[in-house]
Amino acid sequence: MKVLLTILYSVAIGYNLLYLAYNVQRTSMFNLLWSVVIIIACSINLYFLWKNKQQSE
Repeated sequence: MKVLLTILYSVAIGYNLLYLAYNVQRTSMFNLLWSVVIIIACSINLYFLWKNKQQSE
């Protein structure tokens, strides 16, 4: 399950980074902030997912 979540979070981060890089001049500030929030949330989830896995082993 943790591997699946890692793949999902990594894809979400990658997609949103590409979205930001491609659309930074074209979209509204709200859409850009929403992408940044998703990137930060996925990064935090990945950090705690693997931090807790290392502690349990």
